Amino acid sequence: MKKANVLFVCVIVFVIVFLLLDQFNFKSLEEWILMPVVPVFAVLYFVKNKVKSSRFSVFLIAYSLGAAIQPLDLETYPSLMYYLGNGLYMLAYIFLLLELLKTMSFKVVIKKLRSQLLILIALNVYLIYNLTTSIIPAIFSEKYGSGVFMMEIIYNVLLLLILSLALLNYLENENKKTLILFIGCSFIVVSEFLLLGYYYLLESYFLNYFSSILYVVAFSLLYFQSDLKFDIEKKGVSV
Repeated sequence: MKKANVLFVCVIVFVIVFLLLDQFNFKSLEEWILMPVVPVFAVLYFVKNKVKSSRFSVFLIAYSLGAAIQPLDLETYPSLMYYLGNGLYMLAYIFLLLELLKTMSFKVVIKKLRSQLLILIALNVYLIYNLTTSIIPAIFSEKYGSGVFMMEIIYNVLLLLILSLALLNYLENENKKTLILFIGCSFIVVSEFLLLGYYYLLESYFLNYFSSILYVVAFSLLYFQSDLKFDIEKKGVSV
């Protein structure tokens, strides 16, 4: 219950702070408010959790470093900051994928979740096709270069993989930990796509606000699930 209280307090405090920033027209401070969110949860994880996952630890560290870079002045070294920041986020997402794979058995998935797996593969192929042929080219025009184009594709493919594996992980195991992990991963992915829309398609404060709320809730949930026990004996998986 202590971690549930942390989740509730964090969300309430964050909502109040963002409403105050909006009310008093201090929107430029929002990125600085968001910056310490993941580092704070990372510190709590390393201090409070007795049993730590190496993959989840790298995820938190890499994401914290990326979050620390994001609010910095991008005009001095725009390319360096872009590639460094997004590279750290991608590294973090790769280790989150590895964390999801740790409690999955593809033999079980293929045997018991074949139809769900086929639907997810077809859906991901469709989304990736649209991302590579329509959405990303429309957002990142030729002036950004092929490097940015490729990085954005890989970045968004990682997001789709996280969402798909988190869902399969829950459907395979059906326990509280994997459910909370799936919801947390879903909120991260939705938050990322809303932020993409806010920056490049529709500069609506509602999109930014809702994306930020999902971001805080997502990492609160990931922190909350990190200390929940997983029944690994019946699966024979080592942590």
